[in-house]
Amino acid sequence: MQQSEQADKQQGKLRLLTLDEFITQPKVAYHIRGLIPAGAIVLVFGAPKSGKTFVVCDLAMHAAHGIDWHGRKITAPLRVVFLAGEGINGLRVRLRAWQHAHKCREEATFRLLPEPLSLPDRTKEAIAALRAFKPDLVVVDTLNAFFGTGDENSTQDMSLFIAAVRQLRDAFGCSILVIHHTGLSDSGRERGSSVLRGAADVIVQVARSKPDSDLIAFQVIQARDLEPWETPIALRLDPVEIDWTDEGGDALQTCIVQASNQLVTIPGRGSKPLGDRQQQLIEIVRELATQKASGNRDAVLTKAEVTKIALGRGMRKQTISSAWRPLAVRGYWRLVGTSSISVPLNGAPHHLHDR
Repeated sequence: MQQSEQADKQQGKLRLLTLDEFITQPKVAYHIRGLIPAGAIVLVFGAPKSGKTFVVCDLAMHAAHGIDWHGRKITAPLRVVFLAGEGINGLRVRLRAWQHAHKCREEATFRLLPEPLSLPDRTKEAIAALRAFKPDLVVVDTLNAFFGTGDENSTQDMSLFIAAVRQLRDAFGCSILVIHHTGLSDSGRERGSSVLRGAADVIVQVARSKPDSDLIAFQVIQARDLEPWETPIALRLDPVEIDWTDEGGDALQTCIVQASNQLVTIPGRGSKPLGDRQQQLIEIVRELATQKASGNRDAVLTKAEVTKIALGRGMRKQTISSAWRPLAVRGYWRLVGTSSISVPLNGAPHHLHDR
């Protein structure tokens, strides 16, 4: 930005740009590659008990420690502020369990504000509280806890909330991640006014793959500056005990989030469900890739060796041949020339790795 343009902005002046000034290569930066662009408003929504807060806590702690998140690159530790408006005691236990599971006891660049407040009414206060820390990522848990007394279905009230979120973002140039619930009658969209969806740069849906399952599907379903994900990633909630006890002396229990190689879908969303034979071929490929793993991220298999095993398990050659490209498009592997495939070893769809 030229000095004259900076001076005009500081003085609140409007300034017209020439075409050459405007058409410059945009700087595309990510806090979490392929998921959270720098300066983005991210909406993560899901039904109650879908595991969305577990997953976002896991994401935020990875970000604060600079640890890649389930195949998505985090190049350096981020300064994370978690606005915790509900479930404070449960959040303490979850974060303690995460520290134990990942053997991270050092002080991370992670701060919390453990009380709900009305962001539309107290935006300046919130900015003042965060100013010294200068966050890269602010998590709002949940929209309802920081919405104030307005009506989520009201265009006017939701617009006030979005304006407050944008003020918070612009004050620090940070990204804002808002956790929200689904509607009562439609589990495929977030609750409240569509103004929220229009303001979000990235929209993520979180859902249990099946009722009462420990498997969680996490999928970018809409985005401005990155491609929506063709398929969700699979995450699993593993029960753990921590080194804290309740009043009766019993160890406190919670869950930690782990990657899973299971196939998951979000009910009512996404591509045509996989056929039985497609799923069988995917399982064969993953078995063979695991056997051939040598510590690298991807395993390269020949179509011939996969076909030999698949034929031995009752699959038809035509079915196998017709599945290579469609399943590559859906991210289960990448085609290498005409005779091989490259398979991700951590269970994440292949098209998410290189974002």
